[in-house]
Amino acid sequence: MINSKKAQSESGEKSLFYIVAGIFIIGLFFLFAYIITYDINVESMIPKNLEREILIARFLVSPDCFVYKDEELLRVYPYVFDKEKLTNERLEECYDVKQEGYAFRLSFDNLKEIVLKTKNWNDFRGSEREVFNIKIFDNGKFYDAKLFVEIQKNE
Repeated sequence: MINSKKAQSESGEKSLFYIVAGIFIIGLFFLFAYIITYDINVESMIPKNLEREILIARFLVSPDCFVYKDEELLRVYPYVFDKEKLTNERLEECYDVKQEGYAFRLSFDNLKEIVLKTKNWNDFRGSEREVFNIKIFDNGKFYDAKLFVEIQKNE
């Protein structure tokens, strides 16, 4: 059996290397696990106003509400409102106030004469406002407009 100082020195260096490498690999493992769980948590977060956003999207993309639908092509144009559909009756058909906990008022920057309100809108309560860039289809032409959607949460 040969016990040389060189062999003892090399085995000491190897064990020190394995300890440092082990700590480094364990650290990488925990870092990787943290990154994966963080991404999963961020991806699965539900937006704060999801219900409200879905209800507003109904106004902006549904042909059952105000969105222009080309009957010849059977194509729906999201964010393009048909001026003929901009009535309170259409709003009530599109949005059933009996089932929903929100009230809405819709107005336009270049169509001052048109203001649509759900039956449960209260002019004396505060509201939140969102603005959308849309187009208005009227008499075969398209016009740029801003849609102002005011929302009240009915408790």
